[in-house]
Amino acid sequence: MLEFLRDQALRPIFLMAFIAVVTMVGDYFLKLASLRAEPVANLPFAIGAGCYALTALGFALALQGASMAAVGVWYALLTVLFMTGMGVFVFGENLRPREMLGVAMAVGSILLLARFAD
Repeated sequence: MLEFLRDQALRPIFLMAFIAVVTMVGDYFLKLASLRAEPVANLPFAIGAGCYALTALGFALALQGASMAAVGVWYALLTVLFMTGMGVFVFGENLRPREMLGVAMAVGSILLLARFAD
């Protein structure tokens, strides 16, 4: 079922996608925690912090098969896209044209960096 993880070239990319999703889940809970009167003494904060701790394991595994530059590029690209999507679709945040341009430029710069990552 998880045969794609045996492909040494694709494994770091899939691990970074997983890490980005776990980070996004953690950020979701941290956002919920931040909306409370006491933002750090509650269950959503603990869940968010736990998700962040899980990302360390994923990074360690991803770095076995790829350079730090490549892992960093993939992580940056995926988190920009996932976090923007979560803000818009889950929390109902609006992106103004200037912010959309900023996201597009961030993705473009990350893709340019990817060219030089390996």
